[in-house]
Amino acid sequence: MKGGLHWDEQRLLEFQKRIGASKGRVVRLLDETPEKEGPKPTTSKYKNRKVQTEEASFASEKEHRRYLALKAMEQAGRIKNLKLQVRFVLAEGYEYNGRRVPPLRYFADFQYEQDGQKIAEDCKGYKTRVYEIKRHLMFTVHGVRILET
Repeated sequence: MKGGLHWDEQRLLEFQKRIGASKGRVVRLLDETPEKEGPKPTTSKYKNRKVQTEEASFASEKEHRRYLALKAMEQAGRIKNLKLQVRFVLAEGYEYNGRRVPPLRYFADFQYEQDGQKIAEDCKGYKTRVYEIKRHLMFTVHGVRILET
């Protein structure tokens, strides 16, 4: 038997009588164990699919499409200095009880200049509470409003 206990015919019949099940039903339960077919494709929490290109890796298809649009805008001269995954420090790290606490960071999906103004942009499908706090800190600490697309 695959994956089940080895029961002789007599013990199986006694068990079936005790639980009031038919022979076929119990045998199927004992014999059928699902075969593993390899790793299942994992679905992300927010149902996004990562996109890998030669230029960069993107967290979602939406972010990749926005990158292509921004790149076209840069080539047309409407924006300049397009950067991907720009890091901002929202609070410096510190030591507490002999342990190092890392700095609090926010990574903008894109940063670029438009009409002389620096813009940080984030592609959002779902706004988490953590993101809302970091968005608030971005404006408070750096004076930068995040453009959400």
